[in-house]
This record gives sequence, C-alpha cells and structure tokens, in this order.
Amino acid sequence: MPSTRQASLTIGQIRLSPWNVRTNEEDAAATNGLEASILEEGLLLEIVRPGTGDPVPADTLARFDVVAPARGYVEFVADSRTYAVWPVPIHDLNFTNLYGMDVTAERAIVKFPDQNPNPVLRIDWNGTLVYANPASAGLVEGLGLVVGSSLPADLRDALLERARAADGVTVEVESAGRTYALKPVDVPEFGFINVYGTDVTAVKERERLARENERLLLNILPGPIADRLRDGEPLIADRFDDVTLLFADIVEFTRLSSTMAPHELVGMLNEVFTVFDGLVDRYGLEKVKTIGDAYMVVGGMADRSLDAGAGASHSRLLRRRQMGSRRHGALPFSHTDAR
Repeated sequence: MPSTRQASLTIGQIRLSPWNVRTNEEDAAATNGLEASILEEGLLLEIVRPGTGDPVPADTLARFDVVAPARGYVEFVADSRTYAVWPVPIHDLNFTNLYGMDVTAERAIVKFPDQNPNPVLRIDWNGTLVYANPASAGLVEGLGLVVGSSLPADLRDALLERARAADGVTVEVESAGRTYALKPVDVPEFGFINVYGTDVTAVKERERLARENERLLLNILPGPIADRLRDGEPLIADRFDDVTLLFADIVEFTRLSSTMAPHELVGMLNEVFTVFDGLVDRYGLEKVKTIGDAYMVVGGMADRSLDAGAGASHSRLLRRRQMGSRRHGALPFSHTDAR
C-alpha cells in the first residue's frame, strides 16, 4: 500500500474475507476469530462494520505495507489461535481486502521443533527447504542453504527416497566439519517431510579410533589372541607341541644400508616386508615382529589345525627367500628354521 494512503485509511476502507470457502456458520465463526486476533493487535474495533471512521494504527499499516508487494502475510494471535492475514490493496477503489487463514495447526507443528535441541528440517517434495529450527543453524549454513532454497541434488534424492520407503534408514551428510545422520519422515497431512538430524561426529570419531586401535592391536598380536584379550581373559598361556619358527634377514645388510639414503632404505624394507606379510597371510602363518632387516614368523600357533602343515608352509615361504625390490632387484636372505 502506498504510504500516502496509510494516513487516511480507516475501518471503512478495509474489508475482511475468509480465505477458505465455508458454510455461512463456519464463515461467521472464522471471521469473528480473525476479528478478535486483529483486535488484540489494536488494528480494528469492528473490522466488518464500515463507516465508523476509526483510523488504523500506523504500525499495523506499516506491517501490511511491507508484505503486500510480495503477496506476503502478517500473523495475529487471539484465544490461542493463530491467523495469517494477506493484505491485498485495491488502489482504484481506495480500500484493502484482508484474506485470513487459521494456521494454528501448522504453527503448532513448528513450535515443537523450535524447542528440539537437535536439528529439525522441513522440506517439500521438490526438495526445497521450508523450515529449519534454531538447532540446525550449523547444518544449514554448512550446506549453503537458506529457507526457500533447494537441497543439493544428491542429498535431496537420498532423503526423498528414504521418505518414500519409510524404512527408518538415515542419510549421512558432512557439513561444516561435522557429520549428521538425517532421518526423513513423511507428513502427508501437510504435504511436507520432516527431517530429524543427529550430530554423529563424536560417534564417527570413536568408530575411527576403534578401527585404528584394532589395526594397531593386530599389528602386535595374533587375531585370536586379541579376541581373547577383548573377551576379558586375564592370563593367556597356551601349549603348542608342533610349531615352526623362522628368522630371516638380508645378507650383508650393513654394507647395503651404507650405500642408501635413509628414506630409500626404509622404502626398500617396507617393500620387502610387505611381500613377506602377503605370504604370511596366504599360508596361515603369524608374524611375530621385525627388527631392522630381520623378519620373525611362526607357524602352527594361531590355528591348531595348521600344526601338521606348519613345516610345509615354511618350506613354501623359504623357497621364495630371494625377495625382490622394485628398485634393488633380488635380495638374498639368510634364515634360521627351528621346530
């Protein structure tokens, strides 16, 4: 509404129409409720009675003036009901129509997520973000979203697929250095999808550390022994009647190492021992440790079913003792085989 009309706008120049089509009784009830809500804002005494000449408060007109060009609305509350009011100026006839809708149910749905300490989003079936509670600020900002913008295509498709399936499966997303598990829930009564988020960054970090601890543990101990320790066995002392122990090291390693830079030496050892590790896994053996250029491996301990074949496994391994490095060719190994 142009500002020149605000000063002279009076009750008689504002007409109220209910937004929804109703029966006469429903129409009257809706109009009365909307009148009451506007009355609480100090807008009108009797909005549907023309000719009284009471002026409309300037601050209320200003609110209408802000939203009218974009066909927006102003909300009023009365008797625990919430109304959205759309002002439509009719400049040629010098009055403004107000179209009201009772949006109490929708606002009640919004109120609970606002209090939720976890992120809650709301999207429509086009993948547009229509609501985000305060707790989701970091998630929304990290994704570069604002209310009214579209979700990234891959995230949108994943959420819509899970909402259709209604299987409770979450969708993980990274945002601003945090990891969130998003659970979409269709709300067919209102035509949108609620997306309930949980920050699982700490959980993911614990899982990563657990995997790293597992890797380090298995680097030190055989898998079966590590399992027994995790199960709480305080003292592990087993007897093995038939095992084979192998010590292998590179012939003239001291001379060879003196001709190589440190990083070349470590790289060469890493290549050679990686091949050894592959053979150990293939033949069901167990690496005990490496010391410099020495490699210690045992057969027949990790799995008792391999006891009878431990010597044969070591024989196959020893036949490969001329180990190769991509940069240094064949390397001769000396070995000690004990049973």
